[in-house]
Amino acid sequence: MNSENLCDFKLWLYENTDLTEGTIKNYISVLKDLNINQDVENIGEFINKSIMEKNRKTNASVLKFALKKLMIFWKRQDVLSQIAIIRKQKRKRFGHYADFNILKSICEGIETPELRMIAYIQLYTGIRAAEVIGIRHKNISWDYDLGATIQIVGKDNKKETIFIPIQICTEIGLKPFLDERRMILRHPFIVPCSSALSDEIQSTYMKYWRALKVAAKNKGIPEFSTHDFRRNFAQRMIERGFPLESVQKALHHSNINNTLRYKEDSPFDFKELMNSLYK
Repeated sequence: MNSENLCDFKLWLYENTDLTEGTIKNYISVLKDLNINQDVENIGEFINKSIMEKNRKTNASVLKFALKKLMIFWKRQDVLSQIAIIRKQKRKRFGHYADFNILKSICEGIETPELRMIAYIQLYTGIRAAEVIGIRHKNISWDYDLGATIQIVGKDNKKETIFIPIQICTEIGLKPFLDERRMILRHPFIVPCSSALSDEIQSTYMKYWRALKVAAKNKGIPEFSTHDFRRNFAQRMIERGFPLESVQKALHHSNINNTLRYKEDSPFDFKELMNSLYK
C-alpha cells in the first residue's frame, strides 16, 4: 500500500475503532509492504494467498485482522466471508517447574522495584502478568490484620478477586511499595514512559518479560516465561492435595479443561511415588 492510503486508513482506525495505539501500529506495519489496492482482481483470493504466505514465516493473525479492517474501510464487506480460517498445528506446551525458593530468588534478582513486585505477586497468587500490571490503587483494599484484597480484570474483561495474606504483604513490602506510588501513578505496577497508557502497559510487560528472563537465566533456568509462575502455583496446589476444582477457582478458569492442562503438564517423579508406596 502507498503511504497516502496507509495514512487515510490509520486515521480511520483511530476515529472508528476502539483499537489501542499499539495494535493500530501493528496493522499499519504488516500492511506497509503488501502490494494491495482496491483495484486488485479477485481480492479475496489475493488476501488468502498473502495470509498463507505470512503464516509460513510468522503469526498471520495480525495480518488477517488488519485486512478485515481494511475491507470495512474500503466498504468491501462482501470479501469478509471469503477470508480463510487460519489453521495451525497445535503447539506443544512447555513449562519450567522449580523449587519455590529458586523461584523466589528469581524475583529477588530483578532490579527494577515495579518489575520485582509484579514477579512476587505472580509467585504468590498465580495470576497472569498482564493482570498484575493492570491493577489500580482503587482496586486494592486493606485489612491490617488479614492482608490485601485486590480486584483484577481477567480474560474477557471478567472481574476477579485475589487475596494476599498479611505475612506475605509484609515479607515482600507491598504496603510501602504502594504508598510510595499512590500520589504519582494510578497503576502502581507500571514503569512510567512518555507514551499513552495503553502503550505503558505493553511497554511494562515487555520490560518485565526481559528482566525475568535475565534473572531466571542467572539462576540456571533458560527460557523462563511469565506464565511459569502460574504453572508452579498450580503445581504447588496440586502437590498439597487441593482438589482440581479449587485449583480452577484459584486460577480463575471458566472451564476445568484449562486447569487439567496444568495437572497433565506437571512433572512426574516415579522414584518418589515408589518410595512413598513402599515405605
